[in-house]
Amino acid sequence: MIITTGDSKQNQDLLNKIRNKYNNVEILDAPFFYDINVFNKCEENGYLLITLECWKDVHPAFKTISLSSGETIPYGIIYSKNASKEALNFLEILKKVIKI
Repeated sequence: MIITTGDSKQNQDLLNKIRNKYNNVEILDAPFFYDINVFNKCEENGYLLITLECWKDVHPAFKTISLSSGETIPYGIIYSKNASKEALNFLEILKKVIKI
């Protein structure tokens, strides 16, 4: 299972690699947002799930294997347009630390 549309360029690139190289693999579309039902469905049916590593401990019956496919997922920070002084200060420190 993998999100087949609308997620990200990186996800689409990985999906295209799988389709092009392994055309005999059945790909099931996962919902845009994973929830416990998606994880349970995969566990109950023996499906493989392509997901971010941050979900590695979400289900006790899962084992996570890192892919070496070359894709990376960019991350960002979301904050309120009316962020507190403390939040803005933290962002300034973060900008200096990660040099953005």
